[in-house]
Amino acid sequence: MPKLFSVVLGLLISVTIIAFARESTAQSSEAPRKGTRLITLGTRGGPQPTVGRAQSSNLLIVNGGLYVVDAGPGITRRLTRAGINTANIDNIFITHLHDDHTGGLGELLTLQYNLNRTKPVNVYGPPGTETLVKALMQVLTISSDIRISDGTRLVPIAKLFFGHDKETGAIYQDSNVKVSAAENSHFNFPAGTPAYGKYKSYAYRFETADKVVVLQAIPVPARLSPNSPKVPTCSCRKSPRLRNGKRCKSKGVAGSQ
Repeated sequence: MPKLFSVVLGLLISVTIIAFARESTAQSSEAPRKGTRLITLGTRGGPQPTVGRAQSSNLLIVNGGLYVVDAGPGITRRLTRAGINTANIDNIFITHLHDDHTGGLGELLTLQYNLNRTKPVNVYGPPGTETLVKALMQVLTISSDIRISDGTRLVPIAKLFFGHDKETGAIYQDSNVKVSAAENSHFNFPAGTPAYGKYKSYAYRFETADKVVVLQAIPVPARLSPNSPKVPTCSCRKSPRLRNGKRCKSKGVAGSQ
């Protein structure tokens, strides 16, 4: 009997230690109050999902402030896994409007709404961002109306979330960060196609007190232009394979497909 008691006691102690370790790990994932930290939430490029990776999304944390860059499918689960309180996200930046970079945006916004957020959230991006957010508000208003009617929410969702089309140059600044946008070559539309001259892809430069972080979609070779047969040098995070089989060389600039 004493031996059995010792075994049980040992198991209880082990479980307690493991639980404490997991709790400590979860707490350590919370937003640090000082300095700059980048978390790559989703690194899967392209619209096809995989089991182990979410699609393009990143979180920049500056002095505790949360800045989302791209919102691909799976972003809310990744934020939750990282121990981030999504109700505290004030600003979202979209590099371009491919669905693997925006497919989780509606889920993120409705989650913030269901957490009883009352402060407005702003979504910044290239032309088309405002239209995208307005369309999402139309879809999510159905659930918002239901929740207001059953007494669980007070404010219509469309009064909390706003999209902003931005041109290149300085686009945002607060006490933590200064953000500027530059157009890159991720898009290369032939003349006469529906997107030609209408949509753009941006690289974002985030300047903080201790770091400079650049996030962008991987520039695509000008393969559609007969005058540009060579593959230009591009900056990317993991030297991904391009469609022509060649690879980009990393220059310390984060990127995603």
